[in-house]
Amino acid sequence: MRNAINQPSGPLDFQNNPNASRPTQAAPAVAPPPHLAQLIANAPHVLEVGRAQPSMTVRGNPGGPIAAALPTMAAQPPPPMPGMERTALGLPPPGMMNPPPQMMPHQQMMPHQQMMPQQPMPQQQMMPQPHAAAGHPTMAITPSNQWGGYQSPMAEEVTIRPPPVDGNIASMLEPSAAQSLPSGSEQSQSSARALKTGMRKGRSKLQIFIWLLIGGLVIAGGVVVGFKFRAMRLEKKIADTQEVALGLAKADTWKGMVRSRDRLAGIAQASPTADNRAALARTRALIAYEFGDGVPEAKTAIETLAGQGGLDGELAAAYLALANNDAKAALEAAGRATKLGADDAAALYVTGQAELLAGDPVAAAKHLQAAVDKEGRPLYRTALARAHFENTDWAAALAAIEPQRIKAWYDAFDVDTTREIQASGIELGAITIEHPAITIQRVRILVASGQIGAKAQELRKLLEKISVEGGKALNDQPRGVSLTQVGSAYLALAELEHATQKPPANALRAALEVGLDDQRFAEQVIETMFFTLDFTNARAAADRTLTGWVTSRRARMSLAQLMLVQGKPQDAIDVLSKIPDIDKLARPLALRGRAKLAVGDVAGAKDDLDKAIERSNKKLEPALVDRAWADLAGGDAEAARTRVRSRFQSAPTPAVTTVWAAILRASGKKEDIKEAKELLEPVVAGPPSIDLSRAQLELARLLRDSGDSAAKPLYTKVIAATGSREIQVETAKFLIEFGEDKGGREMFDELLKGSKSDPPDLLLEAARAHMLVGDHAGGADLLDQADKSDPEAKKTPRWKYDRERGRLALRKGDTPGAALQLGKALDNCGDDLETFFLSAEVVAADPPKFKELADKVSSLAKTRFKDGPEAKLLAGKLLVKGEEARKAYSEAKEALGQTAPPRRRAQAQLGLAIVAYHSQNDPEALLLLDLATTLDPTLYEAYVYLVDILLGRKEAAKAADRAKLAVQYNPDNVDAYMMMGRAAHAQRNSKLLGEMLTKVGAMAPNSEQLKVLQGLR
Repeated sequence: MRNAINQPSGPLDFQNNPNASRPTQAAPAVAPPPHLAQLIANAPHVLEVGRAQPSMTVRGNPGGPIAAALPTMAAQPPPPMPGMERTALGLPPPGMMNPPPQMMPHQQMMPHQQMMPQQPMPQQQMMPQPHAAAGHPTMAITPSNQWGGYQSPMAEEVTIRPPPVDGNIASMLEPSAAQSLPSGSEQSQSSARALKTGMRKGRSKLQIFIWLLIGGLVIAGGVVVGFKFRAMRLEKKIADTQEVALGLAKADTWKGMVRSRDRLAGIAQASPTADNRAALARTRALIAYEFGDGVPEAKTAIETLAGQGGLDGELAAAYLALANNDAKAALEAAGRATKLGADDAAALYVTGQAELLAGDPVAAAKHLQAAVDKEGRPLYRTALARAHFENTDWAAALAAIEPQRIKAWYDAFDVDTTREIQASGIELGAITIEHPAITIQRVRILVASGQIGAKAQELRKLLEKISVEGGKALNDQPRGVSLTQVGSAYLALAELEHATQKPPANALRAALEVGLDDQRFAEQVIETMFFTLDFTNARAAADRTLTGWVTSRRARMSLAQLMLVQGKPQDAIDVLSKIPDIDKLARPLALRGRAKLAVGDVAGAKDDLDKAIERSNKKLEPALVDRAWADLAGGDAEAARTRVRSRFQSAPTPAVTTVWAAILRASGKKEDIKEAKELLEPVVAGPPSIDLSRAQLELARLLRDSGDSAAKPLYTKVIAATGSREIQVETAKFLIEFGEDKGGREMFDELLKGSKSDPPDLLLEAARAHMLVGDHAGGADLLDQADKSDPEAKKTPRWKYDRERGRLALRKGDTPGAALQLGKALDNCGDDLETFFLSAEVVAADPPKFKELADKVSSLAKTRFKDGPEAKLLAGKLLVKGEEARKAYSEAKEALGQTAPPRRRAQAQLGLAIVAYHSQNDPEALLLLDLATTLDPTLYEAYVYLVDILLGRKEAAKAADRAKLAVQYNPDNVDAYMMMGRAAHAQRNSKLLGEMLTKVGAMAPNSEQLKVLQGLR
């Protein structure tokens, strides 16, 4: 039993004894002591006979067979005799163990024996006894007892013959024994029953069997009880070790988890029950997910459970599924864990993490908050912050990892937990203030929300500290930083460097050199490269990631974003269509809504964005911002203002600030435009980013609308940063608006090169650019392509098609056709000023004929432009000439001042020039016409008026130059060819005059223009 109790419990009790490896000296084998009965038989003279003491009395018949069979009887010493009897028998006193041999009564001592005193025998030292196995007591060998300097011979020695036994002693022996006594002894004459010695009788087989059985039962019982005690001690040791393991895990760092795992591994080895193995598997899987360490070992541990292990087993399966980015398996395992422990904090935690992996940060935040409410662990808080981060709820994300809340968790540790954590080499002070996971997540939130401010240097040092610590051995780390955390810290540092306008390349390179082959890390690399505007490497990384992990939703979204910023919205939509259940996921829906907005599908964009806003609980910033842009595109600035007002009022990001500035610009109020400019200027001065580019674009638009050519370098910066085709389209339009018509058309042509499927809106804008510079054939061809690519006008509003068809008809002199197309465009064009201008020009060609169109323009202008300068310009165009027209144009010119785009100001100058022309005020008309064509070189009708005035002034050469420009910008205008013929006549160029006669005759056989030229011959 003692053997069983004192056996070591296995790995839990293992102590690394430093002496275990030392060689030990073998002791000589020691023979066991002789049996007591044998000693008595060989030395009967030492037997002491006396009265039995009461305490030593054996109950029952001492001479019966049972007494003789008892195994202890032979070993039981006889009771000591009283001193008088010992003296009478000639025996030594009781204290003498080995008296010298007694002399025979008639024996005399020799003289030399009488004279020589006895010398004491040297003391014998006890031979060291080798240690037996632990827990097994050994019998020590005692030295030979000495008395009077005489050493008694051992029982086996036969050096002297024992003296005859006294008759009284012999009388106590059994007859058989008495007969064997040496001669000289006398037989007892007493009638008393003879005493028996310790000599045993022969035992029967039954007796032997009974005692073997009894002995076996006693031994077995002892072993069972021993193992029971051992099990009890082992259970207590396991409970204590489990408590230590749980305490170490509370540190929520890689080092703490590894130390906890090692304790649990010892438990599982000492007691490999399903529960103990499940607890170990759970910790292994948690380490694999949170720290990217030991995924194969976690998988093996879970497979050996074979579905056992209860709650711990299901949690282990959930963690492993999360580590493998298997959202479906993680949700299933989390569901099973929840059934076993609905209120368990870990079950709530893995449920939230699984929902976050599946793309539902709102549901994830709900479960993670419940987990934090039960256990405010740093890892739980980090996950909660990430859920809010994914939903762009910056305030909630930062609140989840507030330093005071982290400190409260560690301050609540009891003394034992604190001692165990510190004994394992973890510095509680370090993780309380600078927990690695918390630090990395906080940096990412502050960077994304634009709230770095003065914290940049402090955060940079914290990230560098994490990366340095992660390069050390685990025992040398004060907190415990895994390689996965080192890689994440470098990526966060790259984002921080970019946000503070420092080169992020070194941090990115260091992150890649960590050498992690993990899907989550690969996805984060793409996102970091995209954030730092490294689009080339981001695209390559996205392609590699989707090759290795085909189902990666984050990589597919990043690829769609890359295509979107590079002006390929339709390609982005195609990529997003491969995401399963996209209609249930807020972020992919918001991204698809932005792409639809880019291709002109405003209705589809609004639908996707509204769904995204609803599914994000009205928190997803990209969806809110893009929905506001959609409102602006539809002319509903007030709805856009309402949508993002709360975001703008609380620490707005560059994206929110930019759309708010666009809302202010849309109001048209001077004070709003001034405020918008003040908001955008500091954003534009910030670090390069997608949001910065949008801010630069909005400021460029604001400057463009203000007639400031400083918009051009901003457009150039945006294009250089993003390569966006959308921005290039807008830049090309800007160039046309600011008098660089040729540059605008060339940019459109470059955009159309090498594109397999051009968006209809791009084709329409390119068609407009070609028509403005006089390439009517090219414009018509592009219009046809746009019609074919979008026959039902699902991607681009139909009114844009009608506007460009009306423009082409007007330039070709088909005023009835132009009136028809433009009349339809007016109904849905909103405040598109160009549609109104084209319609007014049709009316000016023949006011009585197009009175209905004139009334429509006038009515809609009052509604859509109210009393603004645009309304006055339209009023002047409808009046054409006269004092009222002059007044309207003058008011428009004054209102526009120098803050309107050149083409718009050119319209006021042209209107005043036409009024002056009809008033026979040629000097003023000439001055105004030159100014108008300078502001807008595409005004072909202005050149016609100029030729007529210059010919009247006898300036034929100048007139000829202006006539060429008129034909260049509108090769289908009959008046332009007529003016060129007149200029040729003035220069006596009969050949050119003849060519013009032929041209006009072919274009308008019976026209007044032909008659004028015929009269010049």
